[in-house]
Amino acid sequence: AKTRNHAPITNYMPTIKQLQKDADFITRLEQAEYAAWKSKVGMWSSPELRAWRKEYVEEEELSKNAISMQNALSWLKKGLNWLRRG
Repeated sequence: AKTRNHAPITNYMPTIKQLQKDADFITRLEQAEYAAWKSKVGMWSSPELRAWRKEYVEEEELSKNAISMQNALSWLKKGLNWLRRG
């Protein structure tokens, strides 16, 4: 089998502008992946693959819990207001 010899890059001195571009690209890539994960389309329709992204699963659970907590507080406030009137 033929192998390639890869010499290490020793003179790589990225500019601040290049580092910012790289960081922006990675941010957009992460946002696109999360949007695809949330859509549950394609490969992200598989529960097994979705489970790979534990941080997304955790964020989704936190979001669900926050919505449930908001609903519970809303019902509690409505109940208290009803009791005060009666």
